[in-house]
Amino acid sequence: MMRMKLSDRAKLCREKLNLTQGEVAEFIGISQPSYQRLEKGGVANPRKIDRLAAVLKASPEWLKFGTGNPPEYLNIPAIPAGKVPLIPWELIKIWHGHYDIGLLMGADVFEHKKAHANANALDKIEYISIPNKQNAKQFAVRVKGDSMISPLPGKRSFLANDILIIDPEVSPVSDNFVIALHGNEKTEPLFAQYIAYAGNRFLKPLNPQYPLIPWDESIQICGVVVAHLDILI
Repeated sequence: MMRMKLSDRAKLCREKLNLTQGEVAEFIGISQPSYQRLEKGGVANPRKIDRLAAVLKASPEWLKFGTGNPPEYLNIPAIPAGKVPLIPWELIKIWHGHYDIGLLMGADVFEHKKAHANANALDKIEYISIPNKQNAKQFAVRVKGDSMISPLPGKRSFLANDILIIDPEVSPVSDNFVIALHGNEKTEPLFAQYIAYAGNRFLKPLNPQYPLIPWDESIQICGVVVAHLDILI
């Protein structure tokens, strides 16, 4: 088997972190063609190896010589049976559409970092045990804020830090509770009730202090809430 070179290791890490050559080049302060030449094996001893190692979440020694331990995200274990990963609120956008734990290990770079200053890469993945796990895309989140606290006695409410189980494979129907993305990269994910009535759709917070959100083409449903703590919905 051919021994991996620096160019191979850099490309492997970049692709695993879902970064473009241009993004890596911007971070380390070189042009995209210069970085492309590195991945093609044309640069054996890059001057900015420390910057490259930082963005690729690897040690300079491993990147340059292949010695020491490779980045942890290259050896992410499978999600344990009967458990789902607990995804930090600010990293839902990274999880959505990829469902790859490895991507979360490098989620504190570039645009996501600019949008969320506290969106640091994960050093450790926390898992939540659930009954009747349906598919590998299911995940858990902690409720953020008070937009889903109902003032009506006896009505369902969701408090900050409550744990929700989300299933991206379930198509929402009216009255389902959903996690959604809305707008540009700097907009935080939404937790709301999905309403479809008389040909109209919107997202409804249970707290009347928050406005209804009319449906538009920028809204993406990340998944339907299928469990609230130990209460199946």
